[in-house]
Amino acid sequence: MQKMIYLFNPHKEYWFGITIKAWIYRKPWKPKYGHMIDQLIKNQGVVRVLCKPNESNLIAKKYLYMLKEYLGVKLWAIVNRKNPLKFRCIFDSKLIKLDDFLIVVYIGNFSSFEGPIDSEKTVNFLNLIEGKIILNVNHYPYNIEAGVRALSKLKFHYFWAESDFMKNSEFFNKYFCDFKKKFVVTPFVVRDNFFKKTNFSARFHKAVAVGTVSLDMSNDVTFYKFFGHGVLQPLRKKIYEESKKFPIKAIDSYVSDINEGGELRAVRGAPSFFASVQNWFHNVFRAGQRKYHSLGMCELFNSYKIHVVGEEIVGLPGIGFAEGMACGSVFVGLDDEMYTDLGMIPNVHYISYKGGYINLQKVIDEALADGKNLSSISENGCKFANENFRADAVFQKFLSQLN
Repeated sequence: MQKMIYLFNPHKEYWFGITIKAWIYRKPWKPKYGHMIDQLIKNQGVVRVLCKPNESNLIAKKYLYMLKEYLGVKLWAIVNRKNPLKFRCIFDSKLIKLDDFLIVVYIGNFSSFEGPIDSEKTVNFLNLIEGKIILNVNHYPYNIEAGVRALSKLKFHYFWAESDFMKNSEFFNKYFCDFKKKFVVTPFVVRDNFFKKTNFSARFHKAVAVGTVSLDMSNDVTFYKFFGHGVLQPLRKKIYEESKKFPIKAIDSYVSDINEGGELRAVRGAPSFFASVQNWFHNVFRAGQRKYHSLGMCELFNSYKIHVVGEEIVGLPGIGFAEGMACGSVFVGLDDEMYTDLGMIPNVHYISYKGGYINLQKVIDEALADGKNLSSISENGCKFANENFRADAVFQKFLSQLN
């Protein structure tokens, strides 16, 4: 019997497709794992969705909830321009057999950006499956102690992320060291609309910096105590702040703050109807990173010889590094195993440096002065990205690491 891959509540996650709520608010979003949906349809015929059922003892209430979830998955598929008939909803976790796999996202189920969450019922439900759980820990650092406590009761088999945090992050290793699980590592997928279309010699002779400065974590006591600050992407923030003061000589900054248009405002909890309407319009037309997401990123990467996407301090690269390479722009990133684990060779596929804002500028200046070598790295990096960072290659790499 063929091994099947299931997804747990993908319609309620930001990572597999735009959620209904985000769609209603016209929130710009580019799901990191949208490619997984397409690959599952391509390889399995359908996407098998495990939905957590209602815990009510009332049969009518339970079935109404199941109907709501069923329709929610179908509507979510339509919103994401997928055939709703290709999505099969399952409410009984015991249907996932021994040779099957279930992908579960850590953030939102065991911890959240806002704080700890009650995950006891989720853990109990997931522990009923016979198959192997693959836990995606892409956004693990938020409220890490509460998340680890929840995971200590979960029977899972694999970690999955774009970096082996057990090797590449002291922070992860300190708190997750008791989990002796295999790490599935795959690169970010480069979407089809990222490709090289501008000759290298015709590009701006400088670097472009992109990425998001995400939520400040100063209120997360564990994070702050470990790092001594609340900045998840220090280099991005440094470039963002410096570019606001004056132009940076060799770097054009398109780094954006996650709340550049303002935070979402409460609609239901507003003090008056007029305030509710005001908040709704703010959420639909202003809140979030609408300016940043409106950028033509392929055009941007094709306009510069070099690109910089500051890594997260917790051991994760930024998705833009792969997209820029596929467009023929030379990536400058840390000399770190998060890249060499993917097969990238420093100063062959990308330019490595030891870290630090001043050091970054020095490395970029040196790279721009050596035009012949820079052009060679551009060709090597572009070829490598297109061979290894496209959806089919990444999915096969994912499958190959599942025993």
